[in-house]
Amino acid sequence: MFTLCYTTLSFQVKYLPGDIFDNLLTTGISEIFATFATGYAYTYLGTAHGFTASYASAIAGVFGLLFLGYSYPSFVPVFLFLLRVGLNMGINLFGFMNVNVFPTVFTASAIGICNFFARLATIFAPQIATKSDTFSLGMIAFMCVTGLLAIQFIRLIEQVQKDVDL
Repeated sequence: MFTLCYTTLSFQVKYLPGDIFDNLLTTGISEIFATFATGYAYTYLGTAHGFTASYASAIAGVFGLLFLGYSYPSFVPVFLFLLRVGLNMGINLFGFMNVNVFPTVFTASAIGICNFFARLATIFAPQIATKSDTFSLGMIAFMCVTGLLAIQFIRLIEQVQKDVDL
C-alpha cells in the first residue's frame, strides 16, 4: 500500500500546484529526513506507534494538499514534505518489522513475496496519477486512513500479548 501511494505521488508531483523545482527539492529533503525519522520511530516508539506516526504524517500531508494545496500553492511543499515523510517512513518500517515478525529463515521469502505484490500494484501508479488531481490524492488519502485504522489492531494484539505474558 505504501509503495503504490509512494509511486503514485512520484508521478503526481509534476501536476501539483506551485513551482515544480521547489516540489522536487522538497521530495529529496523529505527522503533524507524520513530515513533518520524511521530509525528514531522504530527505536523509541516501536512498530505500532511508528506506523501510527507514519500514517498520521501522511494523512496530514494528503489532506493539506487536497483541501489547501490548490488555494494556497505556497504551502504545497510543506504538505508534500509531510506526505513523503509519512510514506517513506512506512516503507522503511515494513523492512524493519519483517525482521522481527518472521523467523530468520523466512524473512527473505516474506520480503520477496510482499515486494512482488507491491510492485504488481504499482503498475497502475502512472494511470492513477494522470487521472484528476483529486482522484489520485483521494486514493492516497483513502489508503492512508484505511492503513491507520488497520494498524490499531496491531496495537490491540500487542496489548493482548502483554496481558497474556503477565
